[in-house]
Amino acid sequence: MTIGLYGNPNFQFVSWALNWGIAYNLPNQTVSFQKEMTEPKPMVQRRYRRDLYQKLEVIMDSMGYDGRDCILRALCESSQYFGGKGSNMIAEMLRTLFSYPKQKVLSFEHADHRLYDEAHRKGKNLASCQSLYGNCKFSLLELALGKYSTPYGFM
Repeated sequence: MTIGLYGNPNFQFVSWALNWGIAYNLPNQTVSFQKEMTEPKPMVQRRYRRDLYQKLEVIMDSMGYDGRDCILRALCESSQYFGGKGSNMIAEMLRTLFSYPKQKVLSFEHADHRLYDEAHRKGKNLASCQSLYGNCKFSLLELALGKYSTPYGFM
């Protein structure tokens, strides 16, 4: 995570920036890549999403939030917020990241897949995501879409 401060010689204008970064390991053996091509596509998608969600959980845990609950809440809310295509680029990225494959989770898949799938399905059934995942005091989706930002009056 990096935090930056940008300004110009006129000190009336100061801008803060907060960035999160996640590093991905690139495949270095084609054998593992070929194996993934033989597995069902939804299973591979769930595995990649699980890896991403676990990294996001670690980041949020280190910031003092309940990372697991916030990710589950985001999965739950995403099925309610985004019906079809996103309205802008940020919404489309969030819809892609927090949508979950519709196919049934297989019994031999990682237990986290069932948790994530259950959260996403609860959202589709119009459950109250805020009350289900009460340990997360804010919505990741609303944060990313700017709900918590205060408008700045220019004139």
